[in-house]
Amino acid sequence: MPNSDKVIYYLASLYQQTGEMLKAVNTFSRLSQDSPLFHDGHVQIVKILESLAQHEFESDRKFGKSFERFKDFIEESGEKYSSLHLDLNMMMASFY
Repeated sequence: MPNSDKVIYYLASLYQQTGEMLKAVNTFSRLSQDSPLFHDGHVQIVKILESLAQHEFESDRKFGKSFERFKDFIEESGEKYSSLHLDLNMMMASFY
């Protein structure tokens, strides 16, 4: 059942828990917009990207590629999916 939204979600969660963050992001991204797990999958993606951006900032004391990816994902997903707009922007605000 490779296209099952539950399998995709839990596989992505396993990647996240084992520290394979980019695999987790890519796997969460495979969730269909029709899935009841779509919203939470995108929230998880933002949490991962936020964590990577925070780590990058703490290491370099400046915003770099990870922050840009985090910011771009929020902007693009918020525009594309109105149901995510508020939650994603709240996460961006909490990052600052």
